[in-house]
Amino acid sequence: AAPTLVVGGNKSSGASPPPRVQICRSGDGDLELSFDSPEMQEKAESMMTPAARLSLRQALGQLPAEAREAQRLALLHISNDTGATLPGQAPHMVSKKEEKASGAQVGAGRKAAKVNQSAAVSTVFNSRGLRVPPSYVSSTVHPVIEAPLQGSNRWRKCTDADSHCGVLRDLLSAQWADFRDGLDGLTQEMAESQTLLDAAMKSINDELTIINDKKTKFMEVLSGTISSINADTEETNEKDEQKRSIIHEFDRTSATYREKISDTLLTRICAVKRVRNEILSHSALTPPANVIDCDFSDWTSKTGECLNMAGQAITCDDGCPGRDPYKCGGRETMQRDIVVRPNAHGMECPRLERQRRCGQKRCPVDCVVSMWSGWSKCSKDCGGGVQVKTRSVLTKPRSGGLGCDAHQEARPCNTGSCDYDCKLEDWSKWSTCSAACGGGMTSRTRPVLVPIRGRGRCPKTDSGERMEEQRCNTHDCIGDELCSAEQDLVMLVDSSNSLGQDGFVTLRSFATALSGRYATRYLGQSAVRLGIGLFGNGRLVSMPDGTTTISPAIAVQGLTDDMVLVRKEIAAMQWQGGFTNLAQAMALADQMLTQDGRQKARSAILVLSDGRFSFKHQTAEKVQELKDKNVAIFMAPVAEFGGGQELRDLRRWASFPWQTSFQQIPGLEVLKHNEEVFAQKLVTKFCPDSFSPSLQRSKDNQKQYMRVRRGGWPNEKCAKRLQHASTGTRDDCAAAARAANAQAFGFLAEPRRSQCLLLRMDGVSREFWDAAAQNRTDVACPKGDWEDNELADTYIINPRTM
Repeated sequence: AAPTLVVGGNKSSGASPPPRVQICRSGDGDLELSFDSPEMQEKAESMMTPAARLSLRQALGQLPAEAREAQRLALLHISNDTGATLPGQAPHMVSKKEEKASGAQVGAGRKAAKVNQSAAVSTVFNSRGLRVPPSYVSSTVHPVIEAPLQGSNRWRKCTDADSHCGVLRDLLSAQWADFRDGLDGLTQEMAESQTLLDAAMKSINDELTIINDKKTKFMEVLSGTISSINADTEETNEKDEQKRSIIHEFDRTSATYREKISDTLLTRICAVKRVRNEILSHSALTPPANVIDCDFSDWTSKTGECLNMAGQAITCDDGCPGRDPYKCGGRETMQRDIVVRPNAHGMECPRLERQRRCGQKRCPVDCVVSMWSGWSKCSKDCGGGVQVKTRSVLTKPRSGGLGCDAHQEARPCNTGSCDYDCKLEDWSKWSTCSAACGGGMTSRTRPVLVPIRGRGRCPKTDSGERMEEQRCNTHDCIGDELCSAEQDLVMLVDSSNSLGQDGFVTLRSFATALSGRYATRYLGQSAVRLGIGLFGNGRLVSMPDGTTTISPAIAVQGLTDDMVLVRKEIAAMQWQGGFTNLAQAMALADQMLTQDGRQKARSAILVLSDGRFSFKHQTAEKVQELKDKNVAIFMAPVAEFGGGQELRDLRRWASFPWQTSFQQIPGLEVLKHNEEVFAQKLVTKFCPDSFSPSLQRSKDNQKQYMRVRRGGWPNEKCAKRLQHASTGTRDDCAAAARAANAQAFGFLAEPRRSQCLLLRMDGVSREFWDAAAQNRTDVACPKGDWEDNELADTYIINPRTM
């Protein structure tokens, strides 16, 4: 049974028994206080806010085992002496008459107080700062004093005291984000439900249409179609011949009139004007500057209507073309406006109005078709057949009329199961290991070659029959690893209020250290380009239409290979102190990758945050949009605890598999003193192609040959190509080079066979070897240059072994 806690009441005659209180365990396992007095229980419940109830349960849960096993426990030891008060409580006020009547009881109370003081023990605090009595003894029951508490012990109430605006903003923005996520989720659910409803209604309507349709014979459709094709082919040939004749006549007539126009313009107008101006240039009364010729606009329709002989507006005439082209169609009045009026010395304006022939074409006749026939018999009994219905052409289109719609329509039928299982392709090659050291993941898959039919079965995409995973590169990391992958990476740095200004300084310092782990060039080829974005500046922005939106993330630096500039921009970043607008940060990264990303480079996003975010629904939508664009997403939250829902969401948003795309850093304090450790961990885990310079030098010294160019080999000025050697591995190629006294070799890895090209490179000396071993960013080709070849790599032999 739960221990019974007794709080004393008034011992005066005729008084009600003292209220009793128990610590009871509720149905959900929590500890609660239970009073035997309904009035006391109601009063306690009215004073319990959710936060107070939670604190009480936490305090009761901290009681040691021996206390919970005790049968009786005094919660309050209160003397009924008028001089004894609780800390911060007002003394009990009584009148002189009451004091005389209760003198005996006061004396008894004082004696009881002395007994309680002798039985009292010192207060003990546990590791969380909660007061825990080390032992419990029975005590004398005392009356309850219900006078209001004073000072710091009274019940807290809301006042207009100063508050932490940043924390309050975070709390309110988090609540608003939850409401907005709920709204967006419900809206999306409604849209999906509506789509399913529309699809179901369409399916039902199609089935009803199919039931009411009739059947017909396919051969009748085929013969009618062939007849229509023959007729159309004959008509097409005739039209082609007419087209060729008209085009020939048009070209001949156009050439004649172009010649006349040119003659009129150059001889009758331009030449005359030139002669006139030359003569007037010698005139003192009328020089050319005093001559203003008429200038006018082009011809335009006066009314926009074509009128026949009866004055009716027409657009076509079936009497065209006739023997007399001037007797068909109608006439249209054309006009032109004066732009510049001439003076007395200039050229006068020509006529400003004329008529031209119009509507000299046959009226178009639209196609007319019959009603649809019934549906034919299905061509297959299962597995998907075809039904056909046809209609014939009653009137063919002429003179540019609307063409005929489809003469034939088909629909699938008998799509029910023939119960075929799917067929899978062979296993693909193992993918590139996701980490260069420390343990990564590689996978291979079996895509579907032939889908299932009917009630056939097919394994799921992530089942063992279609996907296999295994660990790779399990060797330990050295600690000086650098990322040399051809990658466009956008690093998003958190500066929200929940992180705090000191936390932001730590995260900014870590971002600087992490940027130093990316190589912009390696072995003569472009490697990493880095961009920086700053988020955590979330605030509501009012729009002109009265709506509100969220402030966008800040683009600190676009994608660049200038790491000095990147570190300078990171150091200049300032703490923003807003809410965590991660969705806007993802949108900013998407914009950076779209505008400046390289076509062949891998696109990736790295998020450095405190593990919190706002607007889960918007963020999830943007993350999925980026994944659909094949953008890798890496999450590196700095959080002490890893069991929260927000961290599980970040793990889910990281790229697959999350084990190689998600890395939790256990707190800001740990990160502050171990920046290089976590920088190395993130690079080796998130970079698909990282290397250790010290380990690489060790391997090169062991093999006695070294790669100096990736994706290329030397031109003829740099090295002389000796011969092609038939080898299977790089070690065999290096042995063949030593045997031929060649200082270098090119190795071309092809899917079916590899090629080895022996090279005589006279510039390879001990000094060249040592310099290349220390810095492989862009090794110069001695006495020449390099030629690009994506499949070829160039290696040099250690001259000390030649």
